[in-house]
Amino acid sequence: MPLIEQIMADDPRLPPLERQVVDVMEKHPQYLFRKDKKADLQELRAWMQAPHTPEPPLSLIDHKVQPISILEHTLVSLHHKRAIGCLDINDYLCYGSHEAIKNAKKSLIAKGTEVIELLPSQANGSETNGLELAV
Repeated sequence: MPLIEQIMADDPRLPPLERQVVDVMEKHPQYLFRKDKKADLQELRAWMQAPHTPEPPLSLIDHKVQPISILEHTLVSLHHKRAIGCLDINDYLCYGSHEAIKNAKKSLIAKGTEVIELLPSQANGSETNGLELAV
C-alpha cells in the first residue's frame, strides 16, 4: 500500500517541474515568491537545484539553466490547479505553499495590512483573467 507522499508524488495533474516547485514551497513555508520579480524566480530556480538548503542557495543562480518565464507560467499553472496559493501584496502577485499563504495572511492582518487572496476562478473566460478574490 503506497504512502500518502508517494500518491501525491505520482499526481497526474502535476508534471515533474510543477511537482518540484510545490516540493520546494512546501519545504520552505516561510517564503513567498513574487511572480514579477526576477530575483525571486532566480532564487526559486536555485532552490529547485538544492531543495534541502535552509536559505535560497544564491551560489547556484545561473541565468542559463532555465528561462525565468517558464517559472512564471509554472506558478500560474500551479495556482490554477489549487496546488499553491496566491496573495496580492503591494501590487505583487505572491505565490507560496498553502501554509505560507496562511502564515502571511495571519501576519499581515496582525499588522493591520489589507490582505487580498486570489483564488482560481471556477468560471472559464471570466473578466478576472481566471482569478477571483477570496472573501
